[in-house]
Amino acid sequence: MKVTVTNGQPLLDIGETGLTGKVLVSSADNVGFMVYDVSLGKGQVATLKPYESGYNHTYYVMCGTASVISEKGENVTIGPDTVMAMDADTTTTMTVSDDIRLSIGYVPKDPDHSPARFTIRKLSELEGTTGDRNMFWISGYSRRYLVKSDGYNMTVTNTTLDPNTMSPLHYKNHIEAVFMFKGSGKYVWNSGEDSHAYDQEKHDGTMFLINGHEAHNIYNDDKESQCICYFFPALVGHETHYFTKETTGHSVYPKDSEK
Repeated sequence: MKVTVTNGQPLLDIGETGLTGKVLVSSADNVGFMVYDVSLGKGQVATLKPYESGYNHTYYVMCGTASVISEKGENVTIGPDTVMAMDADTTTTMTVSDDIRLSIGYVPKDPDHSPARFTIRKLSELEGTTGDRNMFWISGYSRRYLVKSDGYNMTVTNTTLDPNTMSPLHYKNHIEAVFMFKGSGKYVWNSGEDSHAYDQEKHDGTMFLINGHEAHNIYNDDKESQCICYFFPALVGHETHYFTKETTGHSVYPKDSEK
């Protein structure tokens, strides 16, 4: 488990993008993808392009608004809890309307999949739906903007944690990176020997990279928390968790070939 608190992290150049941001998951972590925390001010214009050749790129809007124009002339407005995904050959220009904060993911394209060149999904389109993109997981909901069938080679979710919950989880078949950006609580792993808090007010966001497939418990405090989750390889979509207060083990997502 690698924990990164955004407060105090330096701003660094992001590959070949021309952007600067805080590194939350780096290429040196060797987990198959990268994640950066990027803030841009009102009026700034930025080119959104791959980390380097051959990378798909995704953008989760945590706050703020912007207009985005693709090289083919598509013009969209993005706002809070919107995800924009682009394939490795697509570049767009973003003009910031109100100060914006982005969680940006980069992942090498999978030669066996051909994603749409430009995808926009809003949280409001997923909430309340039935099926694989709005999964109840006992302690809250996992809203899945991107799954395996989308072809981007990574899953991005908005996940909620209900107040006063404890969630025993174990990702044996995926690498998960969890950016806690709303609420407070703590992660506990290594049979209770290691722990780290997340607190929106104190940390301004905390990334938990579960790079060793550690079994862990999440203890959420007395208010709902929200996180952005990245899964590699991508989830099929049907995966969910099953546990009760009496559960002694940890809930495990299956391999994508299993139901």
